[in-house]
Amino acid sequence: MATRLYPIDWREEFAKLRPYLEGRGGRIRVRYAGKPCASSAFLGTLKSEYESKDDNCRWVSIRIDSEIYSVRYASGIRHEFERKMEVRLSAPDQMETSSPTLTVFSDVNAKRDMTANISGVILHNYVGGENAAAMLRNRARWVQELCAQLKQFLAMNHLMVVVNHGAPKDQDEFWRFLWQDALENLPDLFLVHMLDTTDADGGIHELAPAPDEELVLPIAFGLNAQQNAIDDIAGIMMRELPRMSAEGARTRADTLVRTHTSDIPRLHAQCAALLMQLSRQLG
Repeated sequence: MATRLYPIDWREEFAKLRPYLEGRGGRIRVRYAGKPCASSAFLGTLKSEYESKDDNCRWVSIRIDSEIYSVRYASGIRHEFERKMEVRLSAPDQMETSSPTLTVFSDVNAKRDMTANISGVILHNYVGGENAAAMLRNRARWVQELCAQLKQFLAMNHLMVVVNHGAPKDQDEFWRFLWQDALENLPDLFLVHMLDTTDADGGIHELAPAPDEELVLPIAFGLNAQQNAIDDIAGIMMRELPRMSAEGARTRADTLVRTHTSDIPRLHAQCAALLMQLSRQLG
């Protein structure tokens, strides 16, 4: 089982996300200004919050990421749905093959017996890659099957699809072949679209939907956020380390936050390292 992750601050962001984390479908766009916003830690926490439920439903999240080859193109995304959702999709049709033919002479009129000696004939048989029409048929069929099975799944369970930041051209297969006229027709699906506003090559794909909500991740901790982060880290320590005193947890959390107010990614990394160290010391 994956390690449970808890939010460190992000109070306003998770307050807006609460209805979706409780099962509502919808579309969310999360804007952030590069690495200082700790988008990776945010996504890890969001995944943990979404999937860590104690009810009888299945809560599943799938991540589409142009930086990860296996979930960049439609075929890889298909395999990810099959792996995590346990759906059963039709195998692709087999491409038809044919043997090449060669005619050397035809319509020959001879008044007497003729002997023909032919040598040095080379046949080049060029095949231009996959059969495009068959590929389109195969993809259209499995996408239709996927949507039908997801509709049944969402009647009793929950699914979050995260589209991580990337250039529109690198996300084209998802938006064009899986979202348009397909996943977009599943109102109970929860879509999270991440957008790095500092990426000059980034942007929003023309087929990406308008969001129901937009969030903006902070680049540093303000005064209120510092206090929230201290409370959250102290709570995490008390929860994960039962032998830790409330005073000791508060002191360590305060020191950790005060020394990382402008480095949210490092705060998350140092908090995880401190928890491991204290776990070994306290047993």
